[in-house]
Amino acid sequence: MTQATRKSAVTASVSQRIDALDWDGAEQCLSERGYAVTAPVLSPAECAELTALYNDASRFRSHVIMEHYRFGIGDYKYFAKPLPELVAELRSSTYPRLAVVANQWAEALGEQTPPYPRDHATFLRICHRAGQIKPTPLGDSWMRASATPGTRRMRRRSAAAYLKFAARSGPRTCRSIGAGEPKFRI
Repeated sequence: MTQATRKSAVTASVSQRIDALDWDGAEQCLSERGYAVTAPVLSPAECAELTALYNDASRFRSHVIMEHYRFGIGDYKYFAKPLPELVAELRSSTYPRLAVVANQWAEALGEQTPPYPRDHATFLRICHRAGQIKPTPLGDSWMRASATPGTRRMRRRSAAAYLKFAARSGPRTCRSIGAGEPKFRI
């Protein structure tokens, strides 16, 4: 990516960057594999902005220590209200595209009517009526054990290595952030 292209991508709104993704390819990958990796959406500065929030306890409503539940080694935190603007924009921008895929899957599984509305605000109202009023985006920081002959070493996963689906920042961005930083899922 050229410097000019990179600069124009960063000046575009998150919504515009989400719209510019290869959604046909992403939908195909989701259907074939259950996940999809997109082109970079967030700039290194935006990744760093999100990463810096992890140490601010006031931004989170819940902190889960993974070892307590045998989920692995590390922790994750659910954002509190209000969500960071970047996270809220990622959610509202990706939801309509992902709802299409979810409704296709629901139809393939025998649902007669699409269970997911086309817009995120309507989906949130349905969730709130059902009692789910807490925001669910989270950040995590975890370790992965890897065995080497005669030793067991721990390796911290890369920062922002996985900003769930639409927030995928790409390997170049992640390496620039550094190891041991939190990741965020929308």
